[in-house]
Amino acid sequence: MLALDPKFRAVQVLDHLCDYLERFSRLSFSLLEIFWWALLTGRFDHAPALQARVLDFVHVRLSEAIPKTQHTPQPDNLKPSDGARGILTVHALSRFLASAIFPCYRTEQAPNFLLRWTFKETREVFAPSQPHDLRWSGLLLLAKNMMKSSSFRPIPSPQDTPPATIRWQTILLLSGVETTLRQLDPTDVSTPEAKSYLQTVANTLWKNWLQAECLQCPIDVKRAVISSFLKIAAAGTNGSLLTECSRFCTDHKLWHWSPDGSPAMRRQALGLVAAYVHSSGKCQHLQVPQVFDHAIRLTPDRTSVNDLVSLLIPLFLPHDVDRAHEFLLYARANGVEVSPEASVPLVIALSYDQQWDATISILRDCQFSAKQRETILIAILRIFQTSRYRTLDKTLAETLGRSLFQLYSTINLSPTSKYPVRYFLGLLIAVDHGRLAVGILNRLFLTTPSLFTQRCVRRWVVQLVQKGLPKQASKLFRLSRRHFTLPQSIDLQRKLTTALFAANAFGRARKVVNQTPRRLGATRRDRILRIAISRPILNSYRTSKARLHTLKVMALVDRDPSPSPSTIQTAVTILARQGRMYAARKLFLQHSARLDTKVSTVIGNIILHGYVFFRGSNTRRAIRHIFHVKDVLSEGTKFTYDRTTMNILIKAILNSKRLANSVMFRALFDYLIRLGYPASERWRREHDVPFSTDESAVLPPWADQLPPVSQPISFVKHVQPLYKMFIKAFYLHEDRAAAKCVVGIFREEKALDIERREARGRSIREGVIRKRARDRGEFLEVE
Repeated sequence: MLALDPKFRAVQVLDHLCDYLERFSRLSFSLLEIFWWALLTGRFDHAPALQARVLDFVHVRLSEAIPKTQHTPQPDNLKPSDGARGILTVHALSRFLASAIFPCYRTEQAPNFLLRWTFKETREVFAPSQPHDLRWSGLLLLAKNMMKSSSFRPIPSPQDTPPATIRWQTILLLSGVETTLRQLDPTDVSTPEAKSYLQTVANTLWKNWLQAECLQCPIDVKRAVISSFLKIAAAGTNGSLLTECSRFCTDHKLWHWSPDGSPAMRRQALGLVAAYVHSSGKCQHLQVPQVFDHAIRLTPDRTSVNDLVSLLIPLFLPHDVDRAHEFLLYARANGVEVSPEASVPLVIALSYDQQWDATISILRDCQFSAKQRETILIAILRIFQTSRYRTLDKTLAETLGRSLFQLYSTINLSPTSKYPVRYFLGLLIAVDHGRLAVGILNRLFLTTPSLFTQRCVRRWVVQLVQKGLPKQASKLFRLSRRHFTLPQSIDLQRKLTTALFAANAFGRARKVVNQTPRRLGATRRDRILRIAISRPILNSYRTSKARLHTLKVMALVDRDPSPSPSTIQTAVTILARQGRMYAARKLFLQHSARLDTKVSTVIGNIILHGYVFFRGSNTRRAIRHIFHVKDVLSEGTKFTYDRTTMNILIKAILNSKRLANSVMFRALFDYLIRLGYPASERWRREHDVPFSTDESAVLPPWADQLPPVSQPISFVKHVQPLYKMFIKAFYLHEDRAAAKCVVGIFREEKALDIERREARGRSIREGVIRKRARDRGEFLEVE
């Protein structure tokens, strides 16, 4: 209903949900999200009957018997995700309060004593004897917590407010304030105004808590609440609140635990001490050694020191990453053993800040379990995926790749990790670690081949060939083809064969083709490609075998009354690569009528490049012939000039060593800069060009006949090959200064292009995510 009409009134939505909730006891999380959203979005001032209906429904749910429990006095089974190493937090408490109304929030790891207490507290808060407005505001506060809203405005509780309601409000508001602080940028909290406001909020909550008759709370609940106050005091450097919390802990004996008590009670007490040490360091502006000494003084034995330091490190995160790392190094230097559980969030935070040296150092040193190592690696790889990295430091890529290789030798890849791993494998190939990428894929295909689509493998094999690794591409093809359907395998073989042919890896291409029997349904293009890869020697166009290949290609195309554009393009490519330029031109002119402008331009450029490659351009006659062929193609076909055409003609000019010199090439480069090719201001000199030549400078022969082009400039397609040609030409003419200048321009423009492509990739990804959310109706937002 919401997906069909995003503006559907929340009041009506909640009314329909009540009909559903009154009939069914079990609810899905998606329906509960709609329920919370409707509570926060709707205007219920004029719908008191609906408010009463919702509150009655909550009361009915709470009228059931308190869940039967076994005697479990402490939270030994609390999930680590609910707190550091299973420590109870106000976030976990808020979910336990919600589980009293909706049991789907309840987990098997929830401690029984806590379930009983939260059930009792919730029942008191929503008892019919309580004022209607108080119950409704309590439900809205719970909804804000469940939706992670940041609009929490604590107000002093009236004197007649029931203690259970005050405890309920305080716990939920503390959880909301903590969530808000984690979402804010550190600079947003460091201003005097922000600190003053945060201190006012914290002091108000503290006064409310003191009214709550907290003696009735379990000791671990009190420790969780005071720990939250200490975290807020640290964020606002609230020294007075720190003192109040310390006095409260002393009065209620929260610092200590019985030696005969459970490990969970000891962890909870140490967690409180860790929060106090961290808050003291922030409020008193202590340096890392002073914070460490403070922690040592508060712990009775060495084991407790290790545990306390391990609990302290996550408290610095996510804002004080450098301080947390410094504290870890200082603790290690003083003989403290930090648990891997404490290092996991620190390593992830360091990777978010792109502190790769520190990240890799901890990843190598710590004794992480396989699952912990996977958590860290996938978090790092997800950074590359979400930021749409196009390149990566080679050493970093190799280190992460070898870690992945070792990891997946012991465990299987989880389905939730497949997208970051897929993206990273492409990056690994892009930075010249293709062999390592294929090694990882070899391990993964043995265990979880279904996680990789044919489209992924097709992209990787082509990428491997382009990186000069045809053997690895063939190996990946053999690994993967048996996991795909026959049409998918045939398509993969076709793409790999085409890539190998383009890379002149004819022998490897023949092996790939011969791995599968000849197909009756092979296309004409496939047959032409088979002919091309059967030629054993490159540039042997003068041999009789090459002439026979030409006849076979022409015959195959002529046999088809209406060959497809791709077939014609493939045939022309093969003829041009064999040096049969007349046959290529003839075939193109023969079928040009059925080709559109785009295909005609591509084929025309293939023919032009064939003339430059095979016939050369060392003489005026050779260059004149290339420009003549360009005119013939444009007059007799739909061939139009584009920037690729210009690059081919410039390549012919730059290859004419006898007809031009380095000074002319400098003038030509400046001429292209004036035409719009990129060069930043830092490289421009006199006349606003890199080499300071004016418009009357002498250009190489035929450069003044370069065709005008209005096509947009692409760095990868146009700028990159053009600048590389100039770099090579300058080095061949021993003009190293000019070559270094073009290299500098090229590197700068390449970095800018990578940034643009990464930004475009991020926007595309975000658009896809938003579209999928809209399709699922997930447009719900809470202000």
